[in-house]
Amino acid sequence: MQANQIGASPVAHVTNQQSDTAISDKPFRIAVVATLLLGVWIYARFSDQPVTAPTLSPVVGAFSEPENFIAAPGVSAQHIHVRSGPGAEYRILETLDRGTALIGIARTTDTNGAFWIQLANDRGFAKETVLMENAGAAAP
Repeated sequence: MQANQIGASPVAHVTNQQSDTAISDKPFRIAVVATLLLGVWIYARFSDQPVTAPTLSPVVGAFSEPENFIAAPGVSAQHIHVRSGPGAEYRILETLDRGTALIGIARTTDTNGAFWIQLANDRGFAKETVLMENAGAAAP
């Protein structure tokens, strides 16, 4: 009879250990499942909305202080055009070489929405894409 008790005891003991483990893991498993379900709900709820970075467009209007620029045409160009108004349809007042220092007093747009810088001393307008800010420079 002792053999039966000894032989039965380890089996009963292992079964109890498995039951104890299963019972102690239950809150953990519930927490894992709840977290997964919450994650799925959040994904399903908010995934249809695109995530985009806010776009900051330049402020149009007079600068609080005159800003320094340098003429910086594209790679293949050596000159920029200063025009009588903000747009390519306005006449060219002068052509400036790459690196020419300029002072801008305001930012405006043309009819297509492109940004133009109004230059100081009634010099005209230059397209912003062909200018580079030169914050550290003294006024020309």
